[in-house]
Parts: sequence; C-alpha cells; structure tokens
Amino acid sequence: MKLSTSGLPGIAAVALACTLPSQNNLVVNGDFETTTIAPWVESGYTLASQVSQHNCAGAGASYTFNCLHGGKAGQTRRPNGYWPGNAIAQKILFVQTLEYLFTADVQVQNIQSPATGNADAGLVEVFVDGVSVGKHDFGRYTGNTAPRARMCFTFKAATTGQKELKVDFSRKYYSSSRTPHVFIDNILLTASPIRPIVHPRGERKINAPANIDIHGTANNRFGLFIGTGKLTSGVQIGGFGGAWWLSGAIHQLFVSTFSGGSYNFKPVIPNDPGLVGFLVHWQAVEASTAVNIGEVTSFAFYK
Repeated sequence: MKLSTSGLPGIAAVALACTLPSQNNLVVNGDFETTTIAPWVESGYTLASQVSQHNCAGAGASYTFNCLHGGKAGQTRRPNGYWPGNAIAQKILFVQTLEYLFTADVQVQNIQSPATGNADAGLVEVFVDGVSVGKHDFGRYTGNTAPRARMCFTFKAATTGQKELKVDFSRKYYSSSRTPHVFIDNILLTASPIRPIVHPRGERKINAPANIDIHGTANNRFGLFIGTGKLTSGVQIGGFGGAWWLSGAIHQLFVSTFSGGSYNFKPVIPNDPGLVGFLVHWQAVEASTAVNIGEVTSFAFYK
C-alpha cells in the first residue's frame, strides 16, 4: 500500500461537506474544564481530592481531578494486595458486545514531600459495572520525578444498560504525608473505535526514545501520519471507513505491515525545547480489501 500526504489530506479538503461531529466522547466532563467534578460522583476514601490546574499530560496546565493515593486503617485490603482509596464514577449507556475505547492521561507526583521516594505510587484501575476492564500501575516512585502515562485499552460491554464507569485509585500502603498525588485528565470513551489505534506507552520526553504502539488488523498494510493541527470535525472520504482529522503541516512517517495486529516503534525525540508542550496529532490508515482511517490521538512531548 502506498500512501502520501498529498493524497488523503487533499481528498479531505474537497470533502468538507461530509464532515462528522467531533469525536463522540460518551463521558461527560472528562477533561474537568467545568472546574468541578460533576457529574462524576466520588466514593471510597476521599483524601485531598479536588479539581485544579496541573500539567498532567505534558501539554501545559489544564484542569485535572487529583487526590492522594492510598487507603487508611480499618479498611479491608483487596485480594490484589491494594488498599482502596478514592474513586470517581458516572453512569454510561453501554450496549452488549459493542467494543469501546478508553483513554486518559494519568500522572503521579509527590507534592507534599517532593524529594521523597515511595515504595508504591499506586494503581489507577477502570471498572465497568464492577468488572475491571483496564489499569495502569505506577509501581515504585522516585523522588523529584513526576511520571506520566497514557491509559489506552479496548473492551466489550457484557450487558446492555446504564452501567457505572468507575475510575479507581488504590495503593499497597496507607496514605501519609509522603504519599504521591495522582492526577487524571482527558478521559475519553468512544464506542466502536476504528482501527488503527495509535497509543504512546510510558514517558514522552525530548532527547529520549518514545515508545509508540499502533494496533490494527493482522497482515494489513498501514501508513502512519502526524499533523500539527486537528480539525474541529472529522471528514469522511468516499469509500474509506472512519474519518480524517489531521490539519496544518501533515507528514507521513512510514508505511509497514501489521504482524499479529500490532506494530511498535521507538522514535528518538530530538532535544528541541520548541517541542516541549507542543501537541502533535496522530492517525494511521490501513488497507486490505477496504481502507480504514483509524482513530485520531493527540499527545505532547516534555522535558
């Protein structure tokens, strides 16, 4: 399969009449830009929880939900060895057997005692109707750091109906003055995601290799694109599945083949201060008997 930046974006430019609405986020107030938690409902051991501005995703300060990780004496330790901490939840209409894509930016940082390390920075876990569907474990914490991660996973709903989507924060130890804060932002839940799906793993620092996964259909050819801008509405292109979202300066990085349904690459990010906080938008396109334009994802690099 041969793809070029003069092809897809050019077709998109003449297909503006076929625009789609913005990415349909089933979560309400997933970016907390209302400056409140509503309609999320808190539960569990709510300690130092708030909505405040913080650079959780590395693209600059924005409103996040944050709290102290960990439990307290008198609670029952979970079978996985973690103490239950805070949780936030809201009701979502799920459809049985339909696939869903969940993404969110998470970070931990020791605000009260920055230089203090910690044996466990905590676990962020997502539940649907009481069943775990995905998680990120920060593990051991090193002082004077602020590790970030992008949660990204797909799952299928077991039943149909209004079900609780819960984001749960737990830890192997009780909370104390040396416990790291956990931050979460940009929670996105979409139904029937179109592959390929681009997913950064781990840190995204300049002057270091990044770790990026692309999930698609086994044995299909695909091309990966990046853009400096993102359209306010996706553009449908005749004969293609999905929608095109990239705008501004668009570049095709490479063309390859999915082996086993995924592809991993580790680009070395230049030591360029101009990249710090600059939001880059990514989309991949795969082809076999049909051509699908995958989900758009956006993330920044940082020091």
